[in-house]
Amino acid sequence: MKILITVASGFIGSFLFKEFTNLKYETYGLVRKKPTLNFLIKNKNKIIVSDLTDFDTLNKLIPKKIDIIIHAGAYNDQDTNNDIKNSYIVNIYGTRNICQIANNRKVKKLIYFSVLQVYGRELIGRFNEKSNIICDNDYSMNHYLSEEVCRNHSKQSQVKFTILRLGYIFGCPIEKKIDRKTLIPFILCDQAVKSNQINLMTKGNARRDFVSLTKLFLNLRNIFKDKDSFNIYNITSGYSFSIRQIVEMVKKQTQNVLKKRITVKYGNLKDKENKFKVFSKLSLYKNKQEVSKELNFEINKIINLLVEK
Repeated sequence: MKILITVASGFIGSFLFKEFTNLKYETYGLVRKKPTLNFLIKNKNKIIVSDLTDFDTLNKLIPKKIDIIIHAGAYNDQDTNNDIKNSYIVNIYGTRNICQIANNRKVKKLIYFSVLQVYGRELIGRFNEKSNIICDNDYSMNHYLSEEVCRNHSKQSQVKFTILRLGYIFGCPIEKKIDRKTLIPFILCDQAVKSNQINLMTKGNARRDFVSLTKLFLNLRNIFKDKDSFNIYNITSGYSFSIRQIVEMVKKQTQNVLKKRITVKYGNLKDKENKFKVFSKLSLYKNKQEVSKELNFEINKIINLLVEK
């Protein structure tokens, strides 16, 4: 099976590229610039350098035979806020180009990574794949519009489309140089390792639904078999954790690794406890303890990665 992963240099894309490559899938990675990650350099014969908005170059460089496209290429929330105009261009027009490539090459399946934020920035209540869309920021809006690009293409081609609305994906990056310092728990681990202290601007009451990179990868292999022409899945655990709970996990794991006392300082910014539950047609976790176990395991890996010389 031949797989193409867009933005294979990113946090999620690089992990998937490495995992599928190690499993002996013929895996290609699309990146915007010449790669600097060691694993991508090692597999440079499978790396395609092109901008998502450059259809002619994409069409020229992407192999003629591709079975699966995993489209993880999009501006993250921080980059979107910094450059709203280009976030729409890259996310929507880039998705249009990838859909056209998939159609031209008669790709069997295209999987698009959307975001859970299409239901709202701070979730309160109960949600499933049929819940109302509330795009209250540009980040969620350009992802939802990209979903609609995929939906439209699914009506005109034989390509099967799957939309994955990702919850809060966590895990240890494949290399230290991958900059995910805006993501929890990475940012908390980074603070703890560098200063023996964790500082929050809020009380840490806000809640998130966490899913590990590993769990995402394992379920992708099942989604490959999905025969529906168009489908949407929430990639969620169904269990939420407060930021305060994650802080305590990071504190404990950092103290275990560094053998030093870690202090925690909470800020005064108000953050309400947004109680919610997101259901998924996929059963990713058996219980909350399984999610907690993965969180602690990955936090420990992140800390050890950060202290590596």
